[in-house]
Amino acid sequence: MKTALRLLAALVAVAVLGCGASGLGLQNRVEVRCVGAGIGYQCSLQHTAGPDPVRACWTVSVTCANGTRTSGSGCGEVQVGATSTVLVPLSDFAGAEACDLATGVTVAVDSVTPL
Repeated sequence: MKTALRLLAALVAVAVLGCGASGLGLQNRVEVRCVGAGIGYQCSLQHTAGPDPVRACWTVSVTCANGTRTSGSGCGEVQVGATSTVLVPLSDFAGAEACDLATGVTVAVDSVTPL
């Protein structure tokens, strides 16, 4: 539990935009926002543009005061114009036990693929 509190301590919210081409050549866009949720990072996916439901994958990266860096990844599906949520559990963050206090968190969308 101590590791969870240290890893989540500094997180407020993070948002990024990911894009992927549809079969029609149009861009599907997904916004991913992640917030600390005690047992991990609760990430919401919002489909903001494009004609297709999509599967998006992303990486949450945490920087700690002592210089430790750790990251965890998640994937989820979202329908056109909808929002869905996915938990990235702390157990997915390799080396999290070495983090003394989270000082920075970023989210990078790795892929957006039409379903």
